Amino acid sequence: MKNRRTIKNNIFSLLALEDLNETFLGINQLTPKECVNPLFSAICRPEESIRWFAISCFGSVLGELVKEDPEAARVVMRRFLWSLNDES
Repeated sequence: MKNRRTIKNNIFSLLALEDLNETFLGINQLTPKECVNPLFSAICRPEESIRWFAISCFGSVLGELVKEDPEAARVVMRRFLWSLNDES
């Protein structure tokens, strides 16, 4: 397994690209489980373009994760929904 910091930096570099299709191509080179946490944190970034690319990729990655491991995808969605809650 790759170093988490390296993966996160790679994903953030991909999210900073100007073309969403190029970002998707790069994200698809990684496993869904490798992408979830970095994308989750990127959703909270102050840069609007990075946030929107992260949101788009997050949906795509979760779609792939649900095919591989439905329970893991449920856990991620539960965590995501909890983060939207005022109490979190």
